[in-house]
Amino acid sequence: MTKPQTQLREQEHHLKAFEMYASQGNSRSYEKVATDLNVSVASVKQWGSAFGWRRRLQERELETARQLADRALQTSLGDQERHHKIVRMAVNKLAKAIAEDRVKLQAADLDRLIRLEDYLSHPREGGAFGAVPSVEGILSAFSRLCSADQATILGRLEGA
Repeated sequence: MTKPQTQLREQEHHLKAFEMYASQGNSRSYEKVATDLNVSVASVKQWGSAFGWRRRLQERELETARQLADRALQTSLGDQERHHKIVRMAVNKLAKAIAEDRVKLQAADLDRLIRLEDYLSHPREGGAFGAVPSVEGILSAFSRLCSADQATILGRLEGA
């Protein structure tokens, strides 16, 4: 006669075993958990099955992936917003310098800044004016226009 199956209740040592299993990375195995906890492999397999370790691990990995994607998106949006502020500040500074007759208007630099402004305003469409100059080109033009380095500019932005 076979023993009736009893429903296991997850206890502290089961949670500890799961955390050990999850922390092993791609080389995880029930055998390693059993060895570390000095229990039989059959017990660990039973716990894994009874408490849905593989499913829980998948859910945890999906949640981690979601969090990483959210962080990457937030970082990207933050960078984009900061770059947009720099460009707007450069355009304003250039306009003021031109009005005060301190800078000769160079159409190429103004054109680059206008294109960058457009691109930053419409990042998914690539901007209405087409190609955007490289970051190095923008920073170079910006430095020439503003006579300041990027760290100084960022410091001013953060202070504002």
